Amino acid sequence: MPVFPIPVFPMPALPIPVLPIPVLPMPVNLVIFDLDGTLVDTSVDINIALNHALGSVGLPGISVEKTVECVGEGVRKLIEKVLADSGDNASRGDNVLRVDNVLRMDNVLRMDNASRMKMVVPVMDSFLAYYASHISDNSCAYPGVLETLDALKGRKKAVVTNKKDDLAEKLLDALGLSRHFDLVLGPDRVAEKKPSPEPLIKAMKTLGCVPSETVMVGDSAFDMEAAERAGIKTVFAAYGYGHGGATPRVNGGLAPRVNGGATLVNSEPARRADYVIRADMRELLPILLII
Repeated sequence: MPVFPIPVFPMPALPIPVLPIPVLPMPVNLVIFDLDGTLVDTSVDINIALNHALGSVGLPGISVEKTVECVGEGVRKLIEKVLADSGDNASRGDNVLRVDNVLRMDNVLRMDNASRMKMVVPVMDSFLAYYASHISDNSCAYPGVLETLDALKGRKKAVVTNKKDDLAEKLLDALGLSRHFDLVLGPDRVAEKKPSPEPLIKAMKTLGCVPSETVMVGDSAFDMEAAERAGIKTVFAAYGYGHGGATPRVNGGLAPRVNGGATLVNSEPARRADYVIRADMRELLPILLII
């Protein structure tokens, strides 16, 4: 039986399409957290210690709400703010604590601001001594913090705070949170505190990470500004203290909602967050998947 050759027809040359290479998000390898107002609600313990210190020099105590307005820039700044305001804003109404020596209190309140500033060191020393002994009497982690830290196992995590280093470490130890963090960095080991970017830059350098793979989670303007200046994406904890004008403004008031209420916002001006978590730290987890 004869064998006939199979004809071979040349295939026309087709252009090879050039497909765009998708730009995948850089994985988040380092999450930096603020401490007070972000991971832990410390407002009551700070307020009690502060009122103890104020009472020791004859000044009336202040409310928790007023205390929250003053925290965020370190203990010395906290004392300075409270003493500066004491002459103008102190009263003997329902929102302050009475002291036994009313005449002494009146004399202190009549001091000029310069004289009150001379009281910063004794008030600060009294505050630190009392607070160190009562650092976790009423403080607790915010909702979802423990679950979120567990879920982030395998990623590097740091606490960068303006709270003194020893107090930050003592608080985390007392609440059983220290084991989750690769680094706890306070103001004692840097030249400048937040809102300077220096603490965040040092944290990244220490843990071998770069800004594109790092996220900052905080509740204040100091956190947002420091992160922006360090080139880090920001997540604002709206459930925290939120002082300093850090509450983010959403584009036109209409923002796309992402799992659990996280909201994309403008980040161009200082103190603007890229994302928001509203009520529970677990809202951070879906955000980390899209950054």
